[in-house]
Amino acid sequence: MPVSSIELDTAYSLKSSHSINVSSGTRISQATFQPLKPCNEDQTVFVERGGLGFIVGVFDGHYAHELSDYASRTLPKLLLDHIADATATPGTNFSDAVTTSFIEVIKDFDASLLQNLLSHFPELDKPEWWLDPRWDDHAEIHRCIGYSNENSRFRKARRAVVGSTLLIGFMGEGRKHV
Repeated sequence: MPVSSIELDTAYSLKSSHSINVSSGTRISQATFQPLKPCNEDQTVFVERGGLGFIVGVFDGHYAHELSDYASRTLPKLLLDHIADATATPGTNFSDAVTTSFIEVIKDFDASLLQNLLSHFPELDKPEWWLDPRWDDHAEIHRCIGYSNENSRFRKARRAVVGSTLLIGFMGEGRKHV
């Protein structure tokens, strides 16, 4: 079925764009377009920490916006904090510290998302938790986690289910490390 020009105009009006100047005379710009959806599932962020560098992140929401919104507000700061701590000791290999920070923080962040769901089912045997037949019983799942986004347990658990793909980069102060 063809899309009308009114539908396209409405979808186009949901676009967003912004630009920032970061240290070292670098300017970063972004624009997004999410057609025919009530809200944009994708997020682009730029977060700078003076003296350290900046993070550029693209969070591609899958099925919904909840995780991409949450991750875009949370993960860049966690990464910058970890990089700052990991590089605080003189003589530290900066590139190795950044790589290790990315691996550790993203792994811990991912585990925390799943834990927010599994914490409501403590009786499940961890090695085979996903095979438990109760996952097919939606009434049981909702009894444990709630029924709507107004419930904080539901919001936290939902983030483990909806998903997001992340493309993230770090540029060190003075463009020395990418």
